[in-house]
Formats: sequence, structure tokens, C-alpha cells
Amino acid sequence: MEMNASPNSRNAQQNIADFNRTLFFSALDALDGTKVLVWEQLLMTPFNMVAGATTLKQHKVVAMYDLNECGIVSSIEHTRVVYVISSTFTAIMKLIAHLNSIRTLRFTDDRSHHVLIVPEATLALRERLQQNREVASMIVSVESLPIRVYPLYEDLFTLLMDNTPAKLLLNNDWTELYKCASALRQLELLALSLPNIRCKGKWSAQIAEMMKKMRNDVNETSAIRGKWNITDIVIIDRWIDPLTPMLTQHTYAGLIDEIITFGPSGNLTANFFPKKDGSEGDIPTTRSLRDEIFLQLRDLHIRNVGKCIVQTVGEVRDEKKILKEYPSMESMAERKVFVRRVVEAEEKEFNTRIHTAIAEHLMGAVRDDRQMSKFLEVEMNIIRGVYGERVIPFVEELMYDAFQPSRVLRLIALQSLTYGGLKPTTYGTYLRLFVQTYGAYETALWIKLQLMGLIYEKQPRIKCNYAPFEFQLSTKRLGCFAESDGNDEKAVSSAYSGYIPILIRHIELGVSNEWKDWATVSSPDQLCLDSNSTTLIFVLSLWNAGIKWVNDRDTVQWGLKGEVFDALLLENL
Repeated sequence: MEMNASPNSRNAQQNIADFNRTLFFSALDALDGTKVLVWEQLLMTPFNMVAGATTLKQHKVVAMYDLNECGIVSSIEHTRVVYVISSTFTAIMKLIAHLNSIRTLRFTDDRSHHVLIVPEATLALRERLQQNREVASMIVSVESLPIRVYPLYEDLFTLLMDNTPAKLLLNNDWTELYKCASALRQLELLALSLPNIRCKGKWSAQIAEMMKKMRNDVNETSAIRGKWNITDIVIIDRWIDPLTPMLTQHTYAGLIDEIITFGPSGNLTANFFPKKDGSEGDIPTTRSLRDEIFLQLRDLHIRNVGKCIVQTVGEVRDEKKILKEYPSMESMAERKVFVRRVVEAEEKEFNTRIHTAIAEHLMGAVRDDRQMSKFLEVEMNIIRGVYGERVIPFVEELMYDAFQPSRVLRLIALQSLTYGGLKPTTYGTYLRLFVQTYGAYETALWIKLQLMGLIYEKQPRIKCNYAPFEFQLSTKRLGCFAESDGNDEKAVSSAYSGYIPILIRHIELGVSNEWKDWATVSSPDQLCLDSNSTTLIFVLSLWNAGIKWVNDRDTVQWGLKGEVFDALLLENL
């Protein structure tokens, strides 16, 4: 049951973390003297994965502030202010407002202001800063900080690219593909040799072509070569299988994201977390779920979570018993080992209490919330053809009750994708009820989903950017339905009550036939195929573009199960 991280997974995470730290510290060390960091709030948590406060002090960082909350930072302890912001116009406007507030106070400011834009200081962003002459005169330098990939867990990386589908399908912003290609190119440069690139889907093909050009571009050639043995980078469009994100995962992580909601960096905010002193939580608290126990529970079916927690409680109890009976310690080394084990046992016990509270909350929602249990039932009935193409009574009831519109639209989109579009009468009934219940403001979300090809009539009048999805044909060809009772932890079908996602079936088929049906850019190097070989799987156009890695080709199916970021957050469109 326990999912211990292999040395390969730790090495993969360490490779990315070390590369990011090198980029960040090089940018900081290029600025002499003591400095203060002012963060855009959005980047504070992701950069905790890069460097902590203690490490930053070694690079002459004397203080850190939130851009949203900091006023005029005292200049007594430092000579430089470094602003770390994302590459968005929203962040630029916040920075301009902050610098304007300093300027209006009319005090002598001898400090130099520097801006680091993550991951790229584009020409458009630089020009926006230059438009405000007073602010531009205060800024000494504007540089790119090309950190593109963040290790979320030991086997999962994220690019933190929000709303990629909307940008591609609604705004036709193809620079998103270039950003993905640049991130994957960074990973290539950490490998022993250039890996093969496998791709499926038109967006993935464009990324592969960009990476091929980057390889051939003399200006892009880099001497960076790591020790990470990546043999294949597998790129696949999420839009090959847009249906699966509409479903509720029955895993621990899937239900957390459904009921409580993860932040973009794996953080969770709730008011029921227990406190260190043993008392019950009463105010909203944010916790980072990246501990060892979460990695054990993450991909388990919710019904198996309790058994795993009980096992962990037993392990903690046994460890504390051993520590109580610990023999006398004569050397300093023995004392250090004892103290470390005590701290680890206490931390593990506290994390167990945290996950017990989360599991109780999830089980309460699944067991006691009639609508939640009904959602799970209706979703499976839709994809198994119980309702056909007629109007679903439960969806009508939700609209009569003015239930959360994004949840209603997920069910409508699920039915639409299952049958290759809705019959005109069904489509008209849903649309009329939706407009009457939610009004014009929420109807804009319906229109966006229609433009993206998630809700549409049979023989649609609106042509979408991506080809229509043929669910029934694909599931029959790939064999996507299997019997599952949720007890087989390694069966991906347990996450969806017997349904195996089409995207995963495509990858499994690619592995079994050596990527016969996938477009491939072959490696120019001699690849080393051994037990340490790693395959990176990049799923393009998630709401947070993400990368999974697997080093055992036989576990691809299990390695992709329980994707935390694979929930469709319609509110963000």
C-alpha cells in the first residue's frame, strides 16, 4: 500500500529544483549588496518549492514582502529592492501602482529598483512599463527569470499555466504552445542526451515541431547536460479526451479537489484542520499537502483511505513506543538521531490527524450529501448510456433549484460529449431553463463552452478550433470500460467506477506498440535504455499544464491515475 518514492523520483525532483535554484540565485547574485524581495502573491507559494527563507539569506536577502500589502519598505538595511512578478499585465499594473505610491510620497529614495519577470519579460510587458515615464525612471533593470517548471510532487511537475484551453480555443493565443515548448526544452537540457519526442494531437505536434527547431537553432544550443536519463518525452493533447475532466474522481485527491478545492500549487484551505495543541480547528487555515502520507493516500479510492490511515496510525504508535524504550545515549551522534526520530514521529502523527480530518470531511460529503452522491451516480449513468440523448430529470431539478451553474454545465457538457452533441430538442430545453434560471451573465459561460466544443447540438452551426470528439467510437475501439470494485489500487478504472480514460488508453497503446501511431521526432543521440530510464508524459491544455514522469513502462497506467490538476474548473473561464 505504501508508495515510497524511488531514488529515481527523488533525483527527478532534485534535478528540477537544483536547476530552478541556479537560475534564481544567479539572478540575485548579479545584484551586489543586500536586497529586499517584494513578491507578487501568486508566486510566493510556487517559489517555496525553489528556495526557502534560510537559503535566501545566504544570498544577501534581508527581508521579503507581499506586493499587495507592503507599503514603503525601509531602506535602512538594504540598497536594492527586487520585485518578482509573473509575466502578466495584471502584475505589471500592480507594480506600477506600487511604484507610483512611493513616488507620490516625495521622499528621497536612494535605492535601486529591479524587476524579475517570471518566466519571460516580453516586449509587450517592457513597453507597458516604459509608457509610465516616472515609474520607468525609477527602475534600473527589467530581466527575465526563466523558471518554467515546478516540482509539485516527486512524480508530478506543473507549469502553472492557468486557463490554457481558454487561451487556445477562445483567444487563439498560440504563444501558449511556445511556452510549453520552452519548458520542455529546459527539461531536455537536463538530460544525458536528447530524448525522443512522441506526440498525439495537433497542439502537441506543433510543440514537437517547435522543439525540433530549437534543437537545430544554433542560438538555442546549450552546453547544459545533466545526469537525468530521459529517453522519451510524450506529449498529448488534453482535448483528445475532453470528457474525463467532467467526471468526478473517486480518489482521495480527486474528491479533495472536487469538494474542498486545491490551490494551483497543491495548497488546501479549510477550517477543520486540527491544531498542533490537539484542539479542533475553527478558522480557515492553508496547508501544503506534499507530505509523505498524502503521497500514500493521493491515488487511493476513497473507500480504501481509512484502512491506510489506520495502518499509518499503527506505525506512529509503534515508533513512539520504541522511542519511549530507547536505550541510554552516550554520544552526541546518538542524541541527534534520537531527536530527529522524535521530531519525525510527531510530524507524522500531526499529518495523520490532518488527513483523518480531511477524510472524515470527504466521506461525510459523499455519504450524507444527497446531491453529491447523486452526482456520482448520474455521471456514470451518462457515459454508460442510461439516459440516452433525452433531457435528464436531475439536471432539470438542479436548474429549478438554481444550483451552482458550473456544476450544471459539467453534466450538460458530459452528455453532449458522450453522444457527439445534443438533439435540438434537448439542447433547446437545457438552454431555455439555463437562461431563465441564471440570466445573461452566466449564459456567457455557456457560450464559451459552446465555442470550445464542450456543449453543442448535433450538426453544430458553430465551427470549433478542435475536431469533434467521438466518445462512443473511441471507448469501443480502446476498451475503456472494465469492471472495478475500487479495491484494486493499481487499476486506473477504480478512480472512475470502471471507466478507463481515453487519454490513458492512448498512452498504454503507444507503450505496447512502441508508439506506432504517434508522430515521433527521433533522438539524434544514442539513448541509454536501462532501469533508470525515464519517460516524461506532458498533458497539454490542462487548467494547469502538467507533467507526469514514469521510469517503469509497465506502470504508465497507474502512474497517470489520480491527476490532481485534472479537474475542470469552469469558473476560471
